[in-house]
Amino acid sequence: MHGSSRLGRLFGSFFIVRSSNKQKPSPLRLDYGVFFSQKKLSEPRKSRVAAVKLWPMNSSLSDALIFLADEAQTAALAGRFCAAISGLHDEIVREGLNLRLTGDLGAGKTTFTRALLRALGVTGRVRSPTFELVEEYDVPEGCVFYHFDFYRFEDPREFEDAGFREMFGPSRITVCEWSEKAGEYLPEADLEMTIKVEDAGRRVHVCAHSALGMKLLDEVR
Repeated sequence: MHGSSRLGRLFGSFFIVRSSNKQKPSPLRLDYGVFFSQKKLSEPRKSRVAAVKLWPMNSSLSDALIFLADEAQTAALAGRFCAAISGLHDEIVREGLNLRLTGDLGAGKTTFTRALLRALGVTGRVRSPTFELVEEYDVPEGCVFYHFDFYRFEDPREFEDAGFREMFGPSRITVCEWSEKAGEYLPEADLEMTIKVEDAGRRVHVCAHSALGMKLLDEVR
């Protein structure tokens, strides 16, 4: 479904880390974004299958470190997030879900958001909200998806002045870019993804900040 603006204005191999594991596990397999461990989530389709390796990381279970080799891997990761969101549908309807994407210009924040919207069933044009500040999408199962970009904020108080706070809450899925521009006015994130360019790919640090974020990350793993 086509997004509408408000107020005028993932691939090859990727690596997900369980920090509590001190030994390097055996590679798993990836097929069209379907992630296989001991439990198969769905039947794979015929495709180019890529290896997925897990590396340990010295942090809490609320963290994961992921390497995305190209856009196909970004789409694969977005597919995992879509499946996790569907599995937590009832909680998201009750509480809402807030995601933050952090990274420099060109890091791939909008690319991941576009891939996530495609995975959620949005088929129309997915535009960057750089000038509009927010784009709205209807996604399946009764939720509304808001994609924010606060890059052009000159003062964090613009968040309140624009009335954006009412777009957060039950049945709302929000993805925010340049969250630091909104400062303390922005509601707390459930999950934050920090994306950095590394060679031809992207290194992503995912950190959960709430019980819902922990559940989402666990489902993505």
